[in-house]
Amino acid sequence: MFWLRDGVSEGGAAHVGFTAPSKEAVDAAYAAAMAAGATGNGAPADRPYYAPGYYAASVFDPDGYSLEFTYKAWQHSKG
Repeated sequence: MFWLRDGVSEGGAAHVGFTAPSKEAVDAAYAAAMAAGATGNGAPADRPYYAPGYYAASVFDPDGYSLEFTYKAWQHSKG
């Protein structure tokens, strides 16, 4: 899902979230982003203040845009 708003297109103007199939995939995405020149904005960790089972990592890409990699346990539960 993308949320668009009026404004100037510049670093920090966008936050893009990617869902991952596992915590390991979040870790790998964060490591790959850092190796490609991103700046850390939150190392991979549980984020219980967002929701139970929310695991995420955040970076700023080389242009300053915010990227988040998330694993949400409830999206992968079998029921």
